[in-house]
Amino acid sequence: MTKRPLTLDRLAINQRTFGPDVDLPTAVEAAARAGFAGIAPWREHVTSVGRDAAARMIRDAGLKVSGLCRSGFFGPGSRPEDGQGALTEMLEAIEDAAVLGAAAVIVVGGGGGANIDAARARLCAGLAAVIPAAAAAGVRLALEPLHPMTAADRGCISTIDYARDLAVLLDPDNTVIGLALDAYHVWWEPYLAASVGRAGKRIDAVHICDWRVPTRDLLLDRGLPGDGVAQPRRLRCLAEAAGYRGLIEVEVFQPELWALADPLRIAEAARDAALAHG
Repeated sequence: MTKRPLTLDRLAINQRTFGPDVDLPTAVEAAARAGFAGIAPWREHVTSVGRDAAARMIRDAGLKVSGLCRSGFFGPGSRPEDGQGALTEMLEAIEDAAVLGAAAVIVVGGGGGANIDAARARLCAGLAAVIPAAAAAGVRLALEPLHPMTAADRGCISTIDYARDLAVLLDPDNTVIGLALDAYHVWWEPYLAASVGRAGKRIDAVHICDWRVPTRDLLLDRGLPGDGVAQPRRLRCLAEAAGYRGLIEVEVFQPELWALADPLRIAEAARDAALAHG
């Protein structure tokens, strides 16, 4: 496996890396000033400015959209409500992604609650229902395996192989459904190299960050690349060996980073860590 260095022209930043309350114009400006090639906006911030205005803003800054966060909350304990609400939300996400030119909509699946089998059945049915709209819009849906700690409340997709198997089942020709691989969520998998290799051309997004030890918060303690044990460079190189050629996205949720309270400083810290350790 060749470990080619990560270069700035392939680096993107997730909007939430700036903090949950940093608006899209601020994040776009900081990302562009720090030299990033792309950004992954969050849907509520796209909605707040309008999808057309968001697309113009990102394009005018010279950025690409590495992914649109996030959709696919079909299980209980997650937003939005089950049933038609979740389907409507996902169809709107597909429309947003088409206008933004996003590489993919990131799909997390929703939580399993007390019945994870039922949650996975809802996810399967929900994805099947929106595949025609995604295909018509030319939008990819990237299933993101989340760490098993989230299976009850946020993400019933827990492993790379499960995500791939679901993608193949629903979309055997690989026209719509792919995978988003996040170092924070998949670093622990015992057959990581083989699983990433099997995912191959279905990989639509790669997120780098780190797992800090000890972990102080299961959601808001992501480390910058190099601050933990997740080996984000390994995941990036495995994905590239499997054929991935898209942007590499820094996605860090960390109050200590947000406390810098300066979007440019945050962007520069994320950039430097990613280039050194991603």
